[in-house]
Amino acid sequence: MSSNWVFDIKKMQQKYGVHDWMKEATPFELKKYIRFRYDFLKEEMAETDEAIIMDDAEELVDGLIDICVVAIGTLEAIGVDPYKAWDTVLKANMTKESGVKKSRPNPLGIPDMIKPKGWKGPSHKGNHGRIAESYEQEWTEKHDAAIDELVDANKEKYGRAVETVPEMMEKPKAKPKKKAKKKATTKKSKYTPGPGPLDGTQAKIDWTKDSEYIRLYGEGDETDK
Repeated sequence: MSSNWVFDIKKMQQKYGVHDWMKEATPFELKKYIRFRYDFLKEEMAETDEAIIMDDAEELVDGLIDICVVAIGTLEAIGVDPYKAWDTVLKANMTKESGVKKSRPNPLGIPDMIKPKGWKGPSHKGNHGRIAESYEQEWTEKHDAAIDELVDANKEKYGRAVETVPEMMEKPKAKPKKKAKKKATTKKSKYTPGPGPLDGTQAKIDWTKDSEYIRLYGEGDETDK
């Protein structure tokens, strides 16, 4: 049974050529690698979350271990000493006190770890591996090729060349759909028109068609109108 996770992962990454790739990686590629591994962690977190929802014990154990594998593997690959980083965090955590953390509600009643007054957080100074290299503004042929590829892809998406990298990252805005104008329709009334507006005009009323008139006087003729 293994008792050294970091050593196990180091062997695994040597087997699959991760270390060889890292030796040749440019700052641009290092930054892409870190982002890739971060997205990998999010993927494992999503699968673990699904296992919790589905009450799947097998996938829950597998998901939690995968999170450890990706996290430790990322640290080891970019040159951070995982042992030293672990000890630094453990030492700082062991100086905390039991209590209730108001910013993190704990409905289970389990004691939480509280930072006492004067508590000092862990410092990983001198153990950042090659992370700082990924921040360097080194422009390489591979970098140029990647940008050219992105420009070409966006030419197809926008139908034109875009000028800036932020603009490249924008999603094309959907054109608002034009609402069809409804044609105004005048519905003919089945009733006899009433008096017009108060401007001196009035619609002519045919009283011979009135039901009360017909009851009293019978059907009228043209002279009654």
